[in-house]
Amino acid sequence: MADQAALIDKFLSGRASPLAGLGNVFVAAGQKYGVDPLLPVAISGAESGFGQHTLGAHNAWGWGPGKSFGSWEDAISTITQGLRSGYLNEGRNTVASIGQKWAPEGASNDPGGLNSNWVQNVSGFLRDLGGDPGVSSRRSVTATAAAAPAPAVRTLASAVPRAQPLKMPSFDDVIMRNVGLDPTVQVRNLVDAMIANEGRPSLPASGGPRAASPVPTVPPVSKPFVPLSGMGKVTISPNANRAGVAIHPAVVDFVRQIAGTYGRALEIGTGTNHNQFVVGTHRQSRHWTGDAADIPASGAALTNLGRAALITAGMDPKVARRQTGGLFNINGKQIIFNSMIGGNHYNHLHVGL
Repeated sequence: MADQAALIDKFLSGRASPLAGLGNVFVAAGQKYGVDPLLPVAISGAESGFGQHTLGAHNAWGWGPGKSFGSWEDAISTITQGLRSGYLNEGRNTVASIGQKWAPEGASNDPGGLNSNWVQNVSGFLRDLGGDPGVSSRRSVTATAAAAPAPAVRTLASAVPRAQPLKMPSFDDVIMRNVGLDPTVQVRNLVDAMIANEGRPSLPASGGPRAASPVPTVPPVSKPFVPLSGMGKVTISPNANRAGVAIHPAVVDFVRQIAGTYGRALEIGTGTNHNQFVVGTHRQSRHWTGDAADIPASGAALTNLGRAALITAGMDPKVARRQTGGLFNINGKQIIFNSMIGGNHYNHLHVGL
């Protein structure tokens, strides 16, 4: 349990989260209510950037919505208990089924339904932590009978004890355990297996000892990465900036470094000509003061561009190439892609100081 608490703390520290240091609180609450402690951590990422944009005092989950808590400890206990009583006890023991109630189709917090941005973001963060979007409850010796977890759904990592480092199964295992899952999840599981094992099955298809390499789950931050190709070419759209207010040169230089890492010329589509406030808040956007830029991209191109930005900011390249989206703060740089945090970031890469 101490190892899992340390993993949570390291993961949250890498994202400059105010929840860092509370790993033991997440684990204790998970034990008490029979909930995988990684689940409320992942939900906080989708709802508030891991507590960086709270929706009420100490509310990183949008609970209430907008309910205020007296402390992070109180909030974590309430959310974990609520997941047990309001979701897992109803048989909602997967991220997809939880999302159907938490962020149902047509809801203002996420109109995407079963394959929504909320589900994708929570699932992605859960995988980054080494968890399994198909199983969100766990039996604990301290859990009460009323808090017993719902029956487990057999998916990619359901047979792997949480207390041990997550081991990647063979590709045959992944394919077999993918049966019945959403096609998007199936593809992502296979891609994760290939990336984690550098394109090679790490375990025999059948028989023999199974000695797999642990999947890295925490993006370590190192010194800024120097792209091999140096500075790349960057153009700024004629309508990117407001009259008289230019993008800060340091932001443009960072985008040039990203272009060097990415290996292609990039265009800044939005600079200071941006809404003054972050969507849904009264916080002034970094764009407004020239400290951020948006680069148009979508789909696989956006994912690859986001990974190049993470590498440029200083994330270990092997770990960066496993990321599929989210909000990251690394060495004084902010990077957002494939995420609804702070607005729709599925059609552009956001970078800022």
